Amino acid sequence: MQKSRLPTKQPRDASAAVPPQEAKIPRQESRTLGSLTNKNHPANPVVPEFNKDLPQTFNFSQKPFEASSTQQSLVQNKRLKMYAGSRMTRANMEHYRALKVAEAELRDQVQLLEVAQHQLQQSLMEKEDEREKLLSKAEDLECQKEVLSKKLQFCMVVLESNLIDPISANKVVENLEQKDKCRRETMELRRMWQTVKEESEEMMQDSDLFQKELDEWRQLVEESKQLVEVEQSELN
Repeated sequence: MQKSRLPTKQPRDASAAVPPQEAKIPRQESRTLGSLTNKNHPANPVVPEFNKDLPQTFNFSQKPFEASSTQQSLVQNKRLKMYAGSRMTRANMEHYRALKVAEAELRDQVQLLEVAQHQLQQSLMEKEDEREKLLSKAEDLECQKEVLSKKLQFCMVVLESNLIDPISANKVVENLEQKDKCRRETMELRRMWQTVKEESEEMMQDSDLFQKELDEWRQLVEESKQLVEVEQSELN
């Protein structure tokens, strides 16, 4: 219960208190300002207590007078708490409205942030699912790689055991035979070339001897001619 701040008169005998509804209010005669004089118009007129606003309820008992009023609903605000029935100035009202607008804007921003957070969470969950799928695919590919490597090793062992070249897919024995055949042919050709070379050298030597014999024979022929000429000249 809040005590009223309105000044009230306390009667000498509390039992003789009269309710304000039954109290007789003296009527004052309305006079114009011109008719009033300084004698009958005091400088500071006293307003009777009954003309002021009375509280809502009174408690007429032997106790001192107390006024009670029902608790008004409060305007709940995180930043500002004000009584709905309290008097507000224009500046306070504008400040209150500005706070309300700021609160609404903050509420909208919070909602937008919540929506963005929800979207980010959804995208994060999708990325996590994609990551799990990629990891599972990588594991499957790794298993396939191991299986293929084992098969490749087995195939290499089979090819080597059967003397098959894995690149040309030909048998190693046939390749060796062809290589031996080519080697033999080259050796025979080399021998033939060597023999031909030796024969050519012998023929060159024979030709040199023949040329020497031919030169000697020509020289003898010339000498014989000279002797014949000398003998003919002597006979003449």
